[in-house]
Amino acid sequence: NTTGISLLCISSTPSHLNSMTSTQVEQIPHNATDQHLHVSVVNGTPTAVEPSQNELLHSDERCTPNGTHLFRSYDTASDMVRKTYALNHKYQTLDYVLEQKNKYIKRLKTKKGPNKSIWEVLEYLSTFHDESDPDTESSQMIHAIQSAEAARQKGHPEWFQVTLLVHDLGKYMSLLDGLPQWSVVGDIFPVGAAPAKSIVYHEYFAENPDFASEDSKYNTKLGIYEEHCGFENLHFSVGHDDYLYQVLSHNTHNLPEEALYLIRYHSFYPWHRDFSYDHFASEKDFKMREKLQQFSQCDLYSKTDVVDSLDNLTTRYKALLEKYFPENLHW
Repeated sequence: NTTGISLLCISSTPSHLNSMTSTQVEQIPHNATDQHLHVSVVNGTPTAVEPSQNELLHSDERCTPNGTHLFRSYDTASDMVRKTYALNHKYQTLDYVLEQKNKYIKRLKTKKGPNKSIWEVLEYLSTFHDESDPDTESSQMIHAIQSAEAARQKGHPEWFQVTLLVHDLGKYMSLLDGLPQWSVVGDIFPVGAAPAKSIVYHEYFAENPDFASEDSKYNTKLGIYEEHCGFENLHFSVGHDDYLYQVLSHNTHNLPEEALYLIRYHSFYPWHRDFSYDHFASEKDFKMREKLQQFSQCDLYSKTDVVDSLDNLTTRYKALLEKYFPENLHW
């Protein structure tokens, strides 16, 4: 009986279960219930195989025995998820990005935004549900704690846990600037250059005026940029990643520089998951990709609808936030 078995689906062979006969599926060994094992047919017999670290880092999908993806399964996503991405890909032009980015950076430089603690903003996210996320209906506050706990259980350092706890707080911009969710959530991508085919719902870019003509300067591989110029020199679609990065860059905190990089690019799935945009990456970006993949493992695979001992976890993480963010931040 294969009921309840959770298999890791390696992205290079996502249909390996579909090639098995029903008899072979029934022979899947019990130790395949370990989330770090996947199943291969060896000499006609299903065998639980320990994937390499490289495979684990590059996989964003887990499968049930019938091959159904449980995470980032956009083929079966709700109409709301599809609509969010359709609007995102239609309206995220270079002009729009520059307008919004200038607006929130100016507010941060002049410190005219609200002055709030990290915990206050985290509490706001207890009412925020990401309309681009096909994986969970839990609030962002629950997701934040789950992500931090996943990092702690994997033995990542304390700063890494705190970074996962706060990584989505940039979604606060939805309240501050009255932005629709398509301008706040979802995977990010560089504007001003042709969008990679690996981007979720790539077909929706057909309505984006930047790419309406094949002759557009934005519709080429390099676009307005130079090869290997580094991600820090690209303009990314407006979203919570860069906003929180800018908030932290304009305020006092005790997170290391690595943490800010992870926050700024954690939604850049076309890069750290699909290996697109290598032509823009600098030496620093290449060095940080594995760390981003480790970060993504805690962010993505921690999503469940159940959180145990929330009160105890709240106490723990409040103390950590006071350590790393001793002062309120200007938002």
